[in-house]
Amino acid sequence: MANFFYTALNASGGEQQGNIEADNAQTAAAQLRGQNLFILEVKPAGRNHSAVPGTGGADGWNRWLPVFAGDKINFFRQFALLLRSGHTIVQALDLYAQFATKRGLSLACQRMSQQVKNGARLADAFEKENLFSSEVKHLITAGEESGELERVLVRLAHNMERRRDLKNQLITVSVYPSIVFLASIAVLYMVIAVVVPKFARFFAARQTEMPPLTQLLIDISNWVQDYGGYVSGGFLVFIFVSLAAYTQPAGKRVIDRFMIMIPLIGTAIRDSSIAQASITLSMLLRSGLSILDSLRIGAKVVSNDYLSQVIYRASEQILKGQSFAQSMIHPSIPGLVTSMIDVGERSGELSEVLDELGEFYSNQLAQRIKFLTTFIEPAMILFVGGIVAFVYFAIFQAIFQASTGG
Repeated sequence: MANFFYTALNASGGEQQGNIEADNAQTAAAQLRGQNLFILEVKPAGRNHSAVPGTGGADGWNRWLPVFAGDKINFFRQFALLLRSGHTIVQALDLYAQFATKRGLSLACQRMSQQVKNGARLADAFEKENLFSSEVKHLITAGEESGELERVLVRLAHNMERRRDLKNQLITVSVYPSIVFLASIAVLYMVIAVVVPKFARFFAARQTEMPPLTQLLIDISNWVQDYGGYVSGGFLVFIFVSLAAYTQPAGKRVIDRFMIMIPLIGTAIRDSSIAQASITLSMLLRSGLSILDSLRIGAKVVSNDYLSQVIYRASEQILKGQSFAQSMIHPSIPGLVTSMIDVGERSGELSEVLDELGEFYSNQLAQRIKFLTTFIEPAMILFVGGIVAFVYFAIFQAIFQASTGG
């Protein structure tokens, strides 16, 4: 039997902490639920526990970090659980403010609770918090009007989690090749700018005519030494200008359009954007929002600004009388998407079709990332290996020629 420390809410909504003996954490949680307690936390005893989880002990520093997507996902899920257990909105906000692991989220809950006490709607309270997007405000509004706030919160948390996973996958497909490529360039530069000049001085002292391959290598090394600094400086300036342009709407749109034109990586970015949009649109439509409002909100969650504009323009086409499927026809949107949307409109199951599209393109993205990570590593090895082989044969020819007196 092990000893576990727990934090829970009793029937009156008060926080209760203590220790319980059980075989494992799951058994401990089951015993606590049998005592009509709402479990907030169960973990092995023996650690430094504070009255409010996350405010002291070894994890106290974490409380001052920014609020990340994972914190918001946890908030929406626990907020829904508190409402499901019979707490009012104000009680749920006040309770979460006590055990929130991030100070920013705790303060936000306190402010929203006070606004609701003063007669404001929950959606309006969310809108005033910079932590949450306009998507959240619209969904909370739909949940309040339909009486399904708890279900909307759970759906919102699930949707945010799926979008976070997509974003992480996209970062993987972008960062991994970049790191491998930069490492390859660093190895190439070291060989040409550091190793080759030493051999060049050795052969020059012998005053022998170099083989063509060796002379080519020495010429490349000399060029890198003479102009490599200018090339590196120009590259850094290009990166700086690109990053500066990316902070502006017009520049971001141009760069994002260029990104989706890159072979393999561009397709992965497109799949990620379509999956993000489809998942969000499905959730918004299930929550009772119109197609027009769903498109305008859904466009904001797409990370690629160019594709975001394509989706937003679709809402303008709907205002002109076009169907959803017709408004989505664009060179950057695969025909499968418009075809499936058309089927969903005709069958009256648009939200289900969009959810399936999101799942399909999420799986497509995972497969592309797996292919890229599998393909890039051997390709980089061959690239670096080819350079090393070229240097080796060039130097070996010169050594062989010098040793034979040729």
